[in-house]
Amino acid sequence: MKRSLCLCLCLALAAALLPGCRSLEPEAQAGPALPAADIAAAAAEAAGGAPEGAESLDSAGGEMFPAYVRAAYGIGEDAWEEGALIRGTGAVAFEIAVLRFAGEEQARQGAGQLEAYQLAREGDFTGYAPDQAALVAGGIVRQEGAYAGLFLCQEPGRAEEAFVSALRTGVLPTPGPTAEPDPSPTPGPTPVPAQQRPSAGAEPDPDFPGRIRFDPPCLEDMTLYDTAPILSAWIAGDPAGLSAYDRAIYDAAAAVLESVLTEDMSPVEREEALYTWIAENVVYDWRHADLAERTPRESYTPYGALVDHAAVCLGFASAFQLLADMAGLECITVIGASSSNQSDHAWNMVRLDGEWYCLDVTWDRRRDDDNGAWRYFNITSDEMARSNHQWDYAGVPEATATDRGVPQA
Repeated sequence: MKRSLCLCLCLALAAALLPGCRSLEPEAQAGPALPAADIAAAAAEAAGGAPEGAESLDSAGGEMFPAYVRAAYGIGEDAWEEGALIRGTGAVAFEIAVLRFAGEEQARQGAGQLEAYQLAREGDFTGYAPDQAALVAGGIVRQEGAYAGLFLCQEPGRAEEAFVSALRTGVLPTPGPTAEPDPSPTPGPTPVPAQQRPSAGAEPDPDFPGRIRFDPPCLEDMTLYDTAPILSAWIAGDPAGLSAYDRAIYDAAAAVLESVLTEDMSPVEREEALYTWIAENVVYDWRHADLAERTPRESYTPYGALVDHAAVCLGFASAFQLLADMAGLECITVIGASSSNQSDHAWNMVRLDGEWYCLDVTWDRRRDDDNGAWRYFNITSDEMARSNHQWDYAGVPEATATDRGVPQA
């Protein structure tokens, strides 16, 4: 689950400069200053253009730009003098930002904060949209004198070249993907993909070799919705006393059970039927990946998955938990993290014939394996850890069975 950032939230990101950032000596900047909005637009054009529906913000356009820079990058208004950005919305990670600071040292600090943002932003999409996570990981942060630029796009090198060329010459590069900036920037160090950069959240756990030490991000309210009244009503066969909200969840869950379960199903067949229904009928609420959007609380509860058919990971996991409970399966919800503790995350464990199994229906909703098989259905704890999940390893059951819950002949 990604960080939930709305424009009123000020997230303090690390200011240390990370190795992926490129920097040149200040005297390399020689051209007259151009508006940051023009530089950002030129960089986007050089990278092949902004995606459909992209949003443009700049410091001349009111409070939206400083609020976004403060909330997303952790950079306050007193740190920069001018800036602009072009960003994708929803499930699109595209983002190009240009910020002008008072001097090179301030720009260096700002670039460090952009690097920290890049690392965290990769975690926003890991597991949910791997192609977008890869786009972020391959992005570039560039410091050039008093400027810092962020280039999360398909052709970050071209965007960077346009940025440098505009600053050095004071002339915007010729539009078009084949444009050759003049002069060419001096080659800098190859940027390191974000997932390979040092991170405090990636420390090994001495008690669980091969696993990352769990350090809860605590960026989200990961409180599980109380489904006890719904389950009590289900057992009693009388939902009349439920609130309107819980009654909607109850009716939706009952409809799912009626549509996918049969009396002759084994426990693992019931589990797979419920898992399949959620993975194929619930979409991820991509407002959660949009830093300027607010995700409604419904998306964190079974209501989002079962009634609205859109949820974030906690909504997926809590919906599966409720359906499993109603279907007579022993199930728990694990509240943990993903992406080396960069993001809060939730998934489930199910006990079949005395063995525990891990499953993550949120990350399996795409079902895009070559053979159409689930990637995260009834796997071991070690497999879960290798797929970049972190949790309180000593506080939940350990899943060790490798039979995927299928009874052996």
